[in-house]
Amino acid sequence: MSTENVDVESTDVKTDVDSGLRQSNGENNHITEKEKDDNPNDTKLESIFNQNLDTFRNTCAGMEYSLRSDNGLANHLRQAIEVTLDALRISETMPSSEDGTFTDEEHIKADHILRLSLPKWVYSLLQRGDVITSLKSVGMDLIVLFINSCIEYGIPREHIEMLMGLSRTFSHSSGFYHSSRLSSRDQPERMKKDQNNDEKATETAVSPPQFTRTDAPPAPMYVQAVEYFGRRNGFNLLLQKLESGPHLLIIKAILRVISNMRNYLSTNFVAEYVPKIQTTIFTHLLSLAVNEFKKEEKVIVAEIGDMVQNLLALVWTENKLEEAVERFNLDVAFRNFMSANLERKLRGIKYIRKVVGRAQLNSKDDKTFLGSLWKAAASATANAMNPTQQKKEEKPVDPKMVLDWLRDNDVVGCICRTTHPEVIKQSLNILIFTAKSNQIDLQYFTVLYDSILGKHESVKNTILTSIIQVVPYLNLDLTVQFF
Repeated sequence: MSTENVDVESTDVKTDVDSGLRQSNGENNHITEKEKDDNPNDTKLESIFNQNLDTFRNTCAGMEYSLRSDNGLANHLRQAIEVTLDALRISETMPSSEDGTFTDEEHIKADHILRLSLPKWVYSLLQRGDVITSLKSVGMDLIVLFINSCIEYGIPREHIEMLMGLSRTFSHSSGFYHSSRLSSRDQPERMKKDQNNDEKATETAVSPPQFTRTDAPPAPMYVQAVEYFGRRNGFNLLLQKLESGPHLLIIKAILRVISNMRNYLSTNFVAEYVPKIQTTIFTHLLSLAVNEFKKEEKVIVAEIGDMVQNLLALVWTENKLEEAVERFNLDVAFRNFMSANLERKLRGIKYIRKVVGRAQLNSKDDKTFLGSLWKAAASATANAMNPTQQKKEEKPVDPKMVLDWLRDNDVVGCICRTTHPEVIKQSLNILIFTAKSNQIDLQYFTVLYDSILGKHESVKNTILTSIIQVVPYLNLDLTVQFF
């Protein structure tokens, strides 16, 4: 099999794509609103314009399939590199577009190559495990160029197609990486060139950190790609994009990129970098949780949470990880509780009550008569509300963590100030838990008592009954003050 031959078909593909990028230097490369007004044949011009774009897109798709074939692979790779370089050059003059659309034909074609075609070209190459060693360096040149395109164009503009392509690029199971016989010292020419430029520009700067493990599984070109991404400030760009509060799908795509690298990243880098990712994402998700997530958003949030946990599991203990996740879930529940919608408010209280119950599994047994009655009543209530889950054992959580969270968010104060009888009723075990832990103030009882003035008898009975049930768990000093 000769992979160096240049066939007629591959030459035509290169010519069509390349000329498609350059022909926009002539007339009618875009249709302005003025031309539409002045030209009675504007519909015909727009039709020709769209036909040209359709032809161009089909040609780009042809190159994708060419990269999967055996004939003329070297030529196809060089063509893809040249066309991408042209598109990158044009992208430097492209205006910012909030909706991701352009009117200029040259810009439309460059955007199509970088955003849609290039990720597919790279994916076609990565699927191949039969690339001979002499072509590996050329193939890596295309991959490096795609990484640069993502850094310079895809990440700043939040192009999800490029981010998804980047995650596939860092899929370590790709056949292209594992069929390589090259050592880690054999770098692609484009990578060497960029590295030399970076070194000249930062001669006095501190050397960048080591991003990959020294004992990483054998895949030298994959490791080079990860290191190169790090040296090109890729990780910082991803973090900055997360800090900007992007759409949930963008967050998911960014995390997929990092998650695919996780088995190759150095422990020191992960320990420093991933907690920043976690803090940034959790903060943003909490800001979004002010408005209840839609059904499809909940699925994405769950996927995001799983990826964050898998990354943190590389450097955090199980207890530390569980505490961070539980705090986040409690924060989301508190956002629900603070909602004006009663149904959502009760849903938030239900989750907080559940965590408080798990915290009491870890606390010392209350040997008092009232304590025994409370434990039995709480168990009976839980079984009555969830008869199918009676045998399911809940995992305990740290009582101190729960108490600290309740105090930091003034949850008891928020419950008492709500004064809604159903909220008070559903929050009873939270009030008892804080009373048993000496974390409750008598002023809350005053707020509750004052709230019943002028209310219906049923409301009065509910609130007074709740107060009476909490009082036995007060310490002696507070009990004396209460009476």
